[in-house]
Amino acid sequence: MIKIFLERKKIRENKQLNFMLFIGSKVKIVDNTAATFGKCIRIINPPSMFSNRAFCLGYVILVSLLKVKMDKKLKKGDIHLALIVRINKNVKRVYGDIRFFENHIILLNKKYLPLGNKIKGPVSQELRNRKYVRILSMSTFVF
Repeated sequence: MIKIFLERKKIRENKQLNFMLFIGSKVKIVDNTAATFGKCIRIINPPSMFSNRAFCLGYVILVSLLKVKMDKKLKKGDIHLALIVRINKNVKRVYGDIRFFENHIILLNKKYLPLGNKIKGPVSQELRNRKYVRILSMSTFVF
């Protein structure tokens, strides 16, 4: 009986971990740079002391590149700034909650401007509140 309870508890914990973005999470990079996958290292300028662990939409994070196509500028293991564009967590809105299927980011340079010039797929509307209008104009669809 105790064994079954512990297995169910593990399953619940694993499900909760899949819904958010944490330090060490693997993320997809959806701009047209040569990088395809990255790993979260830490958050840059967290809004509060409690948000150091879990990241939300529109946060700027540090990312280590895991998988890179052939390119001279980007290499595997490089550390870059990135902006969270889509997140696998319910985002509350007035007309109901929305949720994306995966965690996606785009790479930024040191001046917080995007490295690529095109974003694949939809971008969440909450980036407008955080003053990332240029990124909204680069995306194919604002959701």
